[in-house]
Amino acid sequence: MIKSLWKDNDGSIWIGTLTGLDHLNYKTDSITHLYSEQDNEYALSQKTISSIFRDKESNLWVGTHRGGLNISYAKLSFFKTFRLSPKKGALHYEDIKTFGKHPMEKSGPELMVAV
Repeated sequence: MIKSLWKDNDGSIWIGTLTGLDHLNYKTDSITHLYSEQDNEYALSQKTISSIFRDKESNLWVGTHRGGLNISYAKLSFFKTFRLSPKKGALHYEDIKTFGKHPMEKSGPELMVAV
């Protein structure tokens, strides 16, 4: 079941599903499946992918269903996970619904996260 889609600038498509994240690359005619690994802190934090966003620095943001927020920084092949935390500015719920561009992007943050 597809939960989210993101078309990249190169024409490839990121597909969020109930079982992980798929990258459909038209140039190489290949599909790469990324998934959650329980004992791997650099893998996706949860298998159900609910939202995908690529920012202007080419970082890939991946929202999960009750697994927090994952980011793969440009040119890196692993994910960093942001989880629930009482700290100011941190996630206060781990079910990421969607991403959006901030309406005042030039004077504020580029990315908005809906939980």
